[in-house]
Amino acid sequence: MEAVVTETRSLLVRHLETARAGAEGARERLLADCHAYLVFGAEQPELYALLFTRPRPRGSSTTEERVDQAVRQLAPIVGEPIASQLAPAEAFSILLRDVADAMHDGTSRAEDALATATALWASLHGLILLRAHIPRFPWPPPGPLEEKIISRLAFPHGPTPR
Repeated sequence: MEAVVTETRSLLVRHLETARAGAEGARERLLADCHAYLVFGAEQPELYALLFTRPRPRGSSTTEERVDQAVRQLAPIVGEPIASQLAPAEAFSILLRDVADAMHDGTSRAEDALATATALWASLHGLILLRAHIPRFPWPPPGPLEEKIISRLAFPHGPTPR
């Protein structure tokens, strides 16, 4: 089971990295993250749910190296203690970095990278699980609902003036 969880986490991270690879600019990377997260959850609902039912396995050198690298990248954004806590959540770390980058380059007028990334993650996660577990609900077609959630959380106060 632990091997499946580890591989699923890696699969999600690879899915995010692939989606954002072709994106130019912080805003596009952030949008790619959000959409890739939704697609992964919709296409792999059982594996996605499994990610949140068991703790992350520790101990492999590859895992520890990835955690150390994430701490180094996140520490300037949220500080060392918080970075150490977030680093094992690699997919969330990608989202957090891209929120911070969008704030830094001015494409997002969010005020707090950690709070914004957490709100995005919680909202996307909730939408994935609700759609998977309550399929008979009269969900609006994919697209507009997701866009409303992402734009209001990631890019509050409307478009950044140029």
